[in-house]
Amino acid sequence: MCKSTLEDNLSILYNNKPCESSPIKKLLHRTAVQMALNNYLFRCDDIMNQSLSFWEDLSKSLPKLCLILYKRRVKSYSNGIALRYKEFKRCAKFSPPIFREFFNPSIYAEILRDCSGFISPTKFINCCIKILYTSQIRAELGLLNTYNEYIERSDISNWIISLIHENSYPKFSSVTQLCNNNSSFIEFFVNYVTERIFFFCGVKGNKLSIQDLILSDTFYRFLEIRNADVNESDNNPFYPQILFQLFEWMEFRGHRIDIPGVDDFGKKRFHLLFFPDTLKQLLLDFEYIIPDLVISRIFEVHGYYGQTVMDSSGNFRLALNLKSILRLLFALECRETPQSISWFWNILNLNEKEYIDVDIINLFWKDMSICIEKTFSIDSIPRLEYICDEIFDMICPGNSSGRIYKDQFISSPMASTVISYLCDPKAFIALEMREEIIAQAANKLVENIEST
Repeated sequence: MCKSTLEDNLSILYNNKPCESSPIKKLLHRTAVQMALNNYLFRCDDIMNQSLSFWEDLSKSLPKLCLILYKRRVKSYSNGIALRYKEFKRCAKFSPPIFREFFNPSIYAEILRDCSGFISPTKFINCCIKILYTSQIRAELGLLNTYNEYIERSDISNWIISLIHENSYPKFSSVTQLCNNNSSFIEFFVNYVTERIFFFCGVKGNKLSIQDLILSDTFYRFLEIRNADVNESDNNPFYPQILFQLFEWMEFRGHRIDIPGVDDFGKKRFHLLFFPDTLKQLLLDFEYIIPDLVISRIFEVHGYYGQTVMDSSGNFRLALNLKSILRLLFALECRETPQSISWFWNILNLNEKEYIDVDIINLFWKDMSICIEKTFSIDSIPRLEYICDEIFDMICPGNSSGRIYKDQFISSPMASTVISYLCDPKAFIALEMREEIIAQAANKLVENIEST
């Protein structure tokens, strides 16, 4: 099937709103994505007489292109090695097929920034790679039609599932191998990847801009998993073996409630929920210590549809679903990001207004003080007045209103430090109380020596 036909099919699928939730719509969409993968993304190597994936074709063609441009180079007075348009046109004849379409006047004019009529080969290659990368990712996601500027959450999930089942990438194959121990791991892996991408792209709904996705560092880290040489020491958050440990923990401690229907894997659907004591244990296992007020606020803001759920003892309690738990872990892990800061603002915004004030800071700091005393046995905890002055100086110095507004907080480079002051005792101690802890430990050591 030709590319234009695929574009037309996908255009119809995306614009056919009346039946977008029907089973036939989903089936047609998945079929179109697979046709895009199988018929459009693979190229034929005439010399070797074999099919190449896009990435294989690119890795073979790029050195050839560099050599061709280097041979045709001329010297510019201002930019060193460069190309004239005459040599630029000649290169097209010898260029690998994947790059041939870029040797046109429009691309040359786009790159040309020198009045002497030269372009930089490096800029040209960067331009080609950027265009190819963008179009490739769009194609892999089934977005060959350039008018589709958004992608649905379910489309990303289906794409990830197809990567896992292709067995073309060793790391994705390991997801299937780990799944032999528990068939739910693929679903968890897909949910984790999708949720992390959407969280760090700042999306709350089910639609994501394709341009935001392509430019996302989080999405780039996920694509790194394709490389066979990626290992656990690279600290890639999508490494399957690490995620399997998290999955096993949640499967063991989570509370299941059945919901109607079956999922994409043909299994009975359920929600995995977590109660406050379970969340505390999870955070402790991940070496986070969070005060009780912050825990209760998390359940107030992100509780399961704002409803109580009956636990195994028959008591009705607030609970968090898997999505909320994952977003909490993302926010704690990367609290300097705008998305994490915005997430914590909703926790701190106790009165649900456009600002927080001294009274709110007082409430959070009192609970922090209790948590620090219980957990770390520290006597000399800073007074509230000192903490308030520090926070206001960091976020809005010179402000006499006694209020910190949302836009001030989110845009401040010190917002993550304030979050540590009010929500994370371990981080606060690391920032503010190192000297006190060392002095206190030294005094205890001296006392023990004197007593002996």
